[in-house]
Amino acid sequence: MNTIPAKITHVIRTLLLATVIIALYSCDVLENDASPNENPVEISDQKVYVLPNGSAYIDLYSKVKTLGTVKLNVSGQPRHGNLTELSNGFLQYSPDHTFRKGTDAIAFSIYSESNQFIRLDSIVIIVENDTTQLPCGYYPRNDSTFNVTGTVSIPVLQNDILCGDSSDVILEIYRPATSFPPYYGTATVVGTHIQYTPNSAFTSDKIIYKVYSSTDTTKVGYGVVYLYNEAPCTVQLNSDQFDIPADTVTTDSVRLYVFSNDILCQDTAQYSFSISKAPVYGKATMRSPYRIDYKLLDTTAAYTDSLRYKVCYGSQCQEASVSINVH
Repeated sequence: MNTIPAKITHVIRTLLLATVIIALYSCDVLENDASPNENPVEISDQKVYVLPNGSAYIDLYSKVKTLGTVKLNVSGQPRHGNLTELSNGFLQYSPDHTFRKGTDAIAFSIYSESNQFIRLDSIVIIVENDTTQLPCGYYPRNDSTFNVTGTVSIPVLQNDILCGDSSDVILEIYRPATSFPPYYGTATVVGTHIQYTPNSAFTSDKIIYKVYSSTDTTKVGYGVVYLYNEAPCTVQLNSDQFDIPADTVTTDSVRLYVFSNDILCQDTAQYSFSISKAPVYGKATMRSPYRIDYKLLDTTAAYTDSLRYKVCYGSQCQEASVSINVH
């Protein structure tokens, strides 16, 4: 029997091992090439600005530029506000009533048409309570129209913040799909107004409108018009006084049901609630529309504190005071 020298055997084994490694590496490369990102995407890094007690409307698909078709999915909720998907990719962000100024974010995932994951990205939201600090842009404010019994004309741009040349402003009804309002009437743009005609089923409705610049694509905003067939509700706030026995308090905070003696409208979605004057010796947190949570500094000492809270229903705002006696 012929024997193969040890050196030749070693060389053969090395060559075989190298061949296997090359084959495996080739398989990996082919696998990666077989499933590339089918649609390279570019994400707009433009930040979204919103006023406190307001709403921002985000067209998620407009933030993603691609030559092909992609699918988007919200994968991370904001920390300081509420996010609602009004339709596929069209989001409404409303900051918490206590979040007056700061930064928030929404995370979203991008998939190809064949459901292949492409990337994860986010949209930065800036809540700014000083309108002079907003960058030059378009910031619509929501409108409410009452006593709608027939065709009405609504000057929606009248209360909006529109920076720049007014001749560049374009107004349109935002209705990319039939799932978007209005549901109980028809809406058209007439100049700088929106004209709405209710149908026989109308009791309340809403319209989403888009305002943008004809020369600057960075200037774009969305607003909502709420319509009702009844008269506007009158908000009435009444002052409160709470006596808290210090020796019987078993927790470091108490619940102040300040709204129990107030007159509020049923449509709480149109409200904004805030602490307009903070207490001196404690910490107050608005839990709208139910109560205010007041955190005691010292559950054994006796002291008197006070705060003020504010409620707005559309453009109608009122304040009331709360007196807190710890004894």
